Amino acid sequence: MTYTNESYKTRIARIYTSADENVINVVGGGFLISDQYIVTCAHVVADALGINHTTQEKPQSLIKLDFPFCAGDNKKKFEANVKCWKPQSNPNYSYGEDIAVLEFLEKLPTNNITFQLSLADTNNHQFSVLGFPEGRDQGVITKGKLLGAVGDRLGLVQMEVEKQSSFYIEPGFSGTPVWDEELASFVGIVVSSELSKYSDNTVGKPSDELRKDLKVAYMIPAKVLVETWSFLNQAVQEKSTKINNSPETSQEEPSSNSSSEFYKKRIAAKEEELAKVQADLDEVVPQDIELKLSRKAERLLKEIQDLKAKLN
Repeated sequence: MTYTNESYKTRIARIYTSADENVINVVGGGFLISDQYIVTCAHVVADALGINHTTQEKPQSLIKLDFPFCAGDNKKKFEANVKCWKPQSNPNYSYGEDIAVLEFLEKLPTNNITFQLSLADTNNHQFSVLGFPEGRDQGVITKGKLLGAVGDRLGLVQMEVEKQSSFYIEPGFSGTPVWDEELASFVGIVVSSELSKYSDNTVGKPSDELRKDLKVAYMIPAKVLVETWSFLNQAVQEKSTKINNSPETSQEEPSSNSSSEFYKKRIAAKEEELAKVQADLDEVVPQDIELKLSRKAERLLKEIQDLKAKLN
């Protein structure tokens, strides 16, 4: 049950400005969640189009992106419309803001896209994330610890990068998915670093010097993404789930007519996941891996109990 960077990388899109067809100026990333949709930050889209971060009207211009770590036809450049638009209402972040969903003009040639998105608690879990800081358009990986919810930035989770990492989280990481090493799942997207390239603190400093300062960053957790875009409700945390439904922007729970079936499917998926974890525990594994699997099994048991309580 080991996460591999190669499978992770194929879910990461680069989003870039469209001023020059021959030059790729990467402004951030995105999280591929199906063969037709990408989740990213609204400010990444704004940067790509050269508009203000607090622009409230949904952009009509096409967004250009690619998948630098994919092979075959999925490696080419793509264009996408803005499907869901939740920008910041002002320069200060508020709950559920700075989120955008992009829809490809055409579905990806390779359309059996799977994904994993966990709503579980991530406090003190190790993470890894791949981004595109200035001068590193091919992408770099950094790691650290998720420190929990931030009181003065409602709805965000604080991230702290390890001291030994070569790169901290900075502009260019925004919109990219965050991988939780303990949960073996994506748990959100990067939204900001402690310093922004637009901050007064960055003026006159070279990139290498800025990177020494960017130890703290913030993530929009899966819970907030799901609340903003209920298209994800029936797919979160189910392994190898292909999304076939149409997207919505409603924040409502499943309707009374469908809630029973909804919870039954969730319970079945989690019971299947639990069985796989228990099978892994039956094998001889290193002690640290056994501890992680045991914690995951306990978490899944609790989630199954909670879902059964809702079903009843």
